[in-house]
Amino acid sequence: MSGEHQPPSPQSSNKSSNEGHGQKGEGHKEGLIQRSYHMLFIIYAPLALISIVVTVLSDKYINYVFMTAFLTACLSVVLAVIMWWLFWKHREVIKQESIAHLPYLIRHQFIMLYLPIAFISMGICAYYVYDRIYDKYVDAVEQFDQTALTNITMLLPISNRLGRELEDVLQIKRSLGSFLINNPELFNQYHFEFIDHKNHYSSQFEQAVVAHLKSGTHYFICAYSDVCSTLANNLDKLSETAGISTRPVIVTTLSSSMQMPLAKDQFYRFFVRNREDAQVLAKYAFDKGLKTAAYIATEDAYGKDAVAEFTKSWQDFGGSVGGGVYIDPLLSENVASDKVLSHLAIFEKVDAVFVALYQPATNALAQLSNDKLMLISANYQHHQLDALGRNGSNMDNIVVSFPRYKAESTHLINTAGLFLYMTLSKLIDADQKTAEGSTFHDAWIKTDEPAYLKFQRDGENDFSVLMQALPYKELARRYIK
Repeated sequence: MSGEHQPPSPQSSNKSSNEGHGQKGEGHKEGLIQRSYHMLFIIYAPLALISIVVTVLSDKYINYVFMTAFLTACLSVVLAVIMWWLFWKHREVIKQESIAHLPYLIRHQFIMLYLPIAFISMGICAYYVYDRIYDKYVDAVEQFDQTALTNITMLLPISNRLGRELEDVLQIKRSLGSFLINNPELFNQYHFEFIDHKNHYSSQFEQAVVAHLKSGTHYFICAYSDVCSTLANNLDKLSETAGISTRPVIVTTLSSSMQMPLAKDQFYRFFVRNREDAQVLAKYAFDKGLKTAAYIATEDAYGKDAVAEFTKSWQDFGGSVGGGVYIDPLLSENVASDKVLSHLAIFEKVDAVFVALYQPATNALAQLSNDKLMLISANYQHHQLDALGRNGSNMDNIVVSFPRYKAESTHLINTAGLFLYMTLSKLIDADQKTAEGSTFHDAWIKTDEPAYLKFQRDGENDFSVLMQALPYKELARRYIK
């Protein structure tokens, strides 16, 4: 009958019961299971990707990868404790999972067994990464640090601001080529980089220096007094800009000025100095009975200091200096000669002319040498001295300041190139002694490198090179042959 109450069938009773239980536990099942698996995936995903990340990321960030793995393992232990506590707190609700006929893989009985295994495996994984791989990584980094190349940046005058090559370039190229060919083993220990400072300190030059500071330069070898002095005074500021705490050591060569701001563990010089240069030339002229002199000098720190040193030495011998001409280093050879010749009145009444140039003024010097003793400093290029002879100079009146060596050889004739070679050799000798435990200052000051040059320590951070004044013909006979 349609109006009679029909007893519920077992199937419908079970269905409704299951639906009821499913509705009752659905909220808890959804939150617990999904949160559990989401957390597991969140933890496992980074660990699974560590091997990929390690190969992709640079050494700069690799420490963070290993630290993340270690912290993840610690977090997994905390998360396990929380989840176990939540299971205990909701144990009565969780018991209804059996009535809901859930698959075993998502029942709490399996999860309670699975979680300890999962967290233990993550802990072992983190331990392996941190203890095994990380330790090996640290050892490798320490070994790399011990064997890493030492960076030496060379700040050299290749061309001037007008784009013309400077006179020292040929000697610089030959010197560097000879040094590297004669010492091929140094390529495994040192990395050499070069900056052309154009004999001018500028903001572009500062930017180049900062870039090399950031790349880990250990030493600067710097040529020419003006640029090197300014750099030494500004290096603390540039180091701060580069974000480094320890400034590199500067070693200057081809820098003769006595006004260099040399400082222990910061700034050293190895080259012929104006003082010794001027003294031997002044004494040579005095021994010849000469009393008056004028000068031709480069208009920069080197030239002005050279004139000051010569004036002092010349006056000490009782002579007088009747003025002179300063030459802008940017001037071409012909323009420089024209400027000197336009001041011939200065030179008419003097016996000698002191020349402190590193760029040529061939025509002017050749004309003056006809009746004046030309006292030429060690910075004047030797191939330009040859040019004087080819242009009609009276070579009997050409006197040159020259370093004293323990032997005579044709390899010693080019002062600029030779001192760049010797400075590199001396720096590397000092650096290797530093690696053996000595301080750089002690290693630099005490080393006798180069053994074939006569020099001695002068003050805390400087050397004086023993000099001699030779007529050019005598110099050619002994060293050019």
